[in-house]
Amino acid sequence: MASALTFVVLGTVNFFGTMHNNQSSVVPGLNLTSTSIIDQMISLRARRNNYINYCRYTSGIGAHKLHIETASWNSARHNCQDEGGHLAIINSVEEAQVISKLVDTANIKTIWIGAHDLFNEGEFVTIENQSIYKAGYSVWETGEPNNVGNKEHCVAIRKNGKLDDRDCKQAFSYVCEIRYPQVYV
Repeated sequence: MASALTFVVLGTVNFFGTMHNNQSSVVPGLNLTSTSIIDQMISLRARRNNYINYCRYTSGIGAHKLHIETASWNSARHNCQDEGGHLAIINSVEEAQVISKLVDTANIKTIWIGAHDLFNEGEFVTIENQSIYKAGYSVWETGEPNNVGNKEHCVAIRKNGKLDDRDCKQAFSYVCEIRYPQVYV
C-alpha cells in the first residue's frame, strides 16, 4: 500500500504520495520509504530557504541560487536536484539578465545552466527536454555553438548573458532555479 502525507501550508494542501520507485510524486529527492520522513521534509525546506535568503528572487521569473563552487555539468545538475530545484532554464531575456547580474556580482565569467545537446548533436534542449528555442531564450555568443573537439554538449551562460556550448566535464560555477513559493513544510 502506498504511503502518503498531507501538509497544509499557507492555505494550500500539499499531498505527497509515492510513485512506483518510492520517490515522492511532488518533491524531488524525497524518499518516502525512509523512517525519517519529517526530518527529510525539514531538511528539504531548509535547503529551499537558501534560495530565498541568499539568492535572488524575481517576481514572475523565480528564485535563483548561484553556486560559486565549481562542478561538472552533471554534478551541478545533481546538486540542484538535491536542493529540490534544477539547473536554471532560461525562459526569457529578463531571466538571462537576472542570472547575468548574479554572475557579475560574484565576478564569475561562465556558469552552467540546464541545457544540453547530449541526445542529438546540435539539438539543444533543456533538462526538461524542451527545445531551448521553445523555452524562450537562445542568444548564443558569436561563433557558438561550435562543438570544439566534438565534445561540447552542455550549455553555459557567460557574464554577458550569451550562451556557449562547453565540455560537460569542465568545472564551472552553476545556478539552480526553483519557482517561488514552493515550500512544502
